[in-house]
Amino acid sequence: MSEFRTRFNLEQEEYASNKERTLLSLFDRSSEAVIKDEAVVKSFVQDVLSSGRRLSLKDSLWFAELECSIQYKKRSYPIRLILKTEEIDPEKGACRWALCGVNGLRENGLILPHAMAEVDAIDNDMLFLGLESRLESDYKNAFGYRSVTSKVDQLSIFLYMLQESLWKVEGFGSLKYHFLSVPGYLFVVEHSKTPRNSGWLISEIAEITEEQKSAYEKVYLAIN
Repeated sequence: MSEFRTRFNLEQEEYASNKERTLLSLFDRSSEAVIKDEAVVKSFVQDVLSSGRRLSLKDSLWFAELECSIQYKKRSYPIRLILKTEEIDPEKGACRWALCGVNGLRENGLILPHAMAEVDAIDNDMLFLGLESRLESDYKNAFGYRSVTSKVDQLSIFLYMLQESLWKVEGFGSLKYHFLSVPGYLFVVEHSKTPRNSGWLISEIAEITEEQKSAYEKVYLAIN
């Protein structure tokens, strides 16, 4: 990805000498998503050139999506880990990658849909003794006892289960990057092995509003 950023930022003379051509070369022309959005590609290139937009490792709006396989009760499940960069030493400019989201636990039935359980409004008069028995007998519906405003955090569940050795990571698969750092656009970068232009290339691009970016983070990337 460092070479991708170098080319995007036009940091070398060979790239800066023909800026538009360099930026266009960052697109994977074998991707149908890129081919069908040629107008968006051209608009994106012109906007980047006119704004002088650059990419940085420290950008807060780019995310890595890593396919992951976990084993739980002798079965394997595919999930997606979402990571972002964050500064750990501003003076030295040091960064680290950190988990910020997990997606796939619900789709694989590892977080079950729960009906909201009822705890009688007058249970407080009985020191919530009814709640004690319900939590003991209805433990499989434990999430149903949470408030409707309390969201189930897939990342916390993933890390807790991992910490307690209740499931284990079997291995990783493909990797892609989601960039929301260029105003008005979302683009995805994946490793391509096309004969003419291999390496990290843009495989998807779309025009998107700031409101849509927030929704994309919460829904697709599962970032709370």
